[in-house]
Amino acid sequence: MKVVRLTDSDLPAIEKFLAEQDFVPVQQAPAWVELQATLNSAVERIGVLSDSGELQAYAQVFMKSWPFGLRWMHVPRGPLINAKLKMQNAKTLDLLFAEVKKIAKEKKAVFIRFDWQKDVKIENSCFRDSDSKSFPATTLILDLQKSEEELLAEMKPKGRYNIRLAERHGVTVREASDPSVAKVFYELLQKTTKRDGFSGHPLSYYKKFLEILGKKNLASCFIAEHDGKPV
Repeated sequence: MKVVRLTDSDLPAIEKFLAEQDFVPVQQAPAWVELQATLNSAVERIGVLSDSGELQAYAQVFMKSWPFGLRWMHVPRGPLINAKLKMQNAKTLDLLFAEVKKIAKEKKAVFIRFDWQKDVKIENSCFRDSDSKSFPATTLILDLQKSEEELLAEMKPKGRYNIRLAERHGVTVREASDPSVAKVFYELLQKTTKRDGFSGHPLSYYKKFLEILGKKNLASCFIAEHDGKPV
């Protein structure tokens, strides 16, 4: 096996690798690179190849600028390990981590942050848990092939009550992926960030989010409305 830095010319091989995986977080999809470029984030794509040249592991490493020529690095929801492997190959991860550390030294990175999948077991003393989370630590998955009645039956009583109460009061929900709906989302977001004391991105970011990811069917905006007004 060997570790390599991948370029745009390797995108067909990357897309093939991703298509073979059981689950690919959007943060490790090529479209996320295009989106992060709007925030001036540089990226390095790293792959571990088998002896036959097949990708065994893949990571998109994003770099953010800090003062005095320093940077910090982020591997969101990665690395991805080949789903065909019967067990996680420690050598594969060691090669990948070594290359990330090499890039960190080249780019004068202060630290590297990984938000990996829960099923990626890391046994390496150089890592420690962070006090903060840049992405949700857990994910709930709903099987949308089930009927609405089945999904409601699996909810807690309070959840079912609130949904039916909203329906009785005329609340409707529509889905949109056109960048123009970003303004609706952003106006509600500003009220939320002010109330709950956190920050968001500028409106231009959310427009790009829907423009780039929406056209690839990777993102949608769901808007709940009452009397035609977003709530």
